Amino acid sequence: TPLSLCETIGGTEEEKNRCASGVFNVIALYYANPKSGLKASNKDPYLICKDQTKLYFQKPCYDQMNTYVLFKLSQGNLMEAATFAQNLTEDEFAQAAMHGLAGAFGQSNVGKINYSQAVKVCKTIQPRLKSICIEGFLMGLIEGGQPGQEQTEGKLFCSNEQLNQDEREFCLNLLNQYLERVNTKL
Repeated sequence: TPLSLCETIGGTEEEKNRCASGVFNVIALYYANPKSGLKASNKDPYLICKDQTKLYFQKPCYDQMNTYVLFKLSQGNLMEAATFAQNLTEDEFAQAAMHGLAGAFGQSNVGKINYSQAVKVCKTIQPRLKSICIEGFLMGLIEGGQPGQEQTEGKLFCSNEQLNQDEREFCLNLLNQYLERVNTKL
């Protein structure tokens, strides 16, 4: 199986996690495509994740089901998709799911929407998921942004007036951390 291959080639848990992320991304894409013949539960789209026995396979599974949950089950509605993450009882899995959903939403909406919509969702969901929602959306903007201009949309989002001062600082710190990793600064 592909996850067995991840066990074999991954030396560290991080490497196994990254490999599993790709496996679950493909599974989510197949779930979202009715022609694939692969079906997931509409009531519990994370059922496959709950069947994983290793944590380094569970977290990427919850994160990567984003395509199926956001675009197939929720027709691109982040608030509706967030309800699936909020229904997860274990915080780390709910956070992984929310991060993936917000990231996919951000990536698919770079420059297309008023970012207040994402802020509103992040601020109205469960408090345990609020900051991870902001982080996920920001990372999606960066990932989907024009190469070399990733900071432009990130700055727009982080300066949104609906974010309070602490939330703006949190967002800008995340953006700066990313930019430092790619040798760019605000």
